[in-house]
Amino acid sequence: MILTAAAALVAISPLFGRLWNLETQIFFQFSILFLSFAWIFSAFLRSEVSSFFSSRQFYFLTAVFVSLFFSFSLSPLKTVIKSEWLNLCVAFAIIIFSAHLTQKQENLVYKCLKIAAIIIFAFALFETICSKTFPPLTLLKNPNSFALFFLMLLPLAAEKKDYLVCIISVAAVFFSASLGGMLAMLGVGVLVFRKEIRKEYLVIILVAVSGALLLFLDASSVSNRLLWWKDAIAIFLARPLWGWGYSSFTFVYPAFHAPLAGGISSIYAHNYFLEFLAENGFLSFFLWMSFIFLFGIRTQRAKRFSLIAALLHSFVDFGLSQPFLLWIFCMVMGLSVRESLDLKFEKVEFSSVWAFGILLIFLAAAKGFVKTLKLENMREKALSANRVKVVERIFGKMEKIDCCNPLVYDFEGDFYLGKFSETRDKFLLFKSVAALEESLFLNPYNPGPYTKLEIIYTKVNNALNTNLKKRWKKYFRWERK
Repeated sequence: MILTAAAALVAISPLFGRLWNLETQIFFQFSILFLSFAWIFSAFLRSEVSSFFSSRQFYFLTAVFVSLFFSFSLSPLKTVIKSEWLNLCVAFAIIIFSAHLTQKQENLVYKCLKIAAIIIFAFALFETICSKTFPPLTLLKNPNSFALFFLMLLPLAAEKKDYLVCIISVAAVFFSASLGGMLAMLGVGVLVFRKEIRKEYLVIILVAVSGALLLFLDASSVSNRLLWWKDAIAIFLARPLWGWGYSSFTFVYPAFHAPLAGGISSIYAHNYFLEFLAENGFLSFFLWMSFIFLFGIRTQRAKRFSLIAALLHSFVDFGLSQPFLLWIFCMVMGLSVRESLDLKFEKVEFSSVWAFGILLIFLAAAKGFVKTLKLENMREKALSANRVKVVERIFGKMEKIDCCNPLVYDFEGDFYLGKFSETRDKFLLFKSVAALEESLFLNPYNPGPYTKLEIIYTKVNNALNTNLKKRWKKYFRWERK
């Protein structure tokens, strides 16, 4: 029952994609982790442990996790990205508990996925007809994410001979107008029917694909992606072994990307492979991709085609950077891992000690959730307050909760700078400078504080401005004009 509830939460999470915010994400993260820990905790209380935890699949997954942890530990951005580790822990928990779902539980979870798919597709149709929006933004906020969700669902529906969902999934991919989605679906189709397709038909398919590329390819989209990929490679080459830490691309990208006229900046690389490589380094990339190939794609069930479709699509998009789609991917990965396991439960010694350890880990994770929510709540209170003394008290509380979070000091600096422009109180200007400098100390790859401090130092002290420019050159790979 616990596992079914956890997997069902994963299955319905895409329904909230359009409403996705910090509170929504924390609700799902906390709920999934709570159910995962409750399942393991109850097993230890019964003095039982699954054979999965002594399998090579688990050891391999542990190696991936340890490698990612080293990447995080050595990252110069760990104070910024630490909250994202909760999402990574959820992803690993999903793989583990999905590998333990029985066939009956899997069928129940599939029903949840089916309901979510029908609602998402119906909303997309409604949006197109009533709002005349094409391609529709859908409940997943993005047409490419819409395509990715149905690409992962299609092979699962085909395996269960659910022709209604198969038709909806194919229609959704075309309806998304996502060229990457269409090519991924075609690629999987060729893999599925490769034995039935004669060589001359394969040539016709390739010609048709080439024609589609010429007709539907957006030149600006291609040029932007090439630019993002080039920057991602530069980020990887700067720290090739351990990278910058999970989910760091958004924060380090500004240091490698010079704004161009007509160019579009991005918080994603629009290529899952390059983004993962740049963020986590070669070792983590090699281990994670090996795990996917050895225990996911090499299975003989239809689920491997869900993984292949997701990876093909993710070569040109960022869908797997979104938590709810990464969770679906990890759930399918867990179900694929199950195919190569002979699961059974074994008696263990010191079970109460292990149970206590699991409880401590969960409490530590819960503390992280509470801290994040408190900071967000205080930030909103500070935004709505007008009196400086009231806001200062809020800032004091925020610093006590997380004194190493550069976003807190960045927010403080912006507030004091805004108040200085209203009152011309130089003491507020001094406070703004102190907060912005603290923000840069914790995250020297953020261009925002540099720009604000440069304006201040230019008017106040040229020596400070010269020092600021030296720091910029140390961390940034492009020159400001």
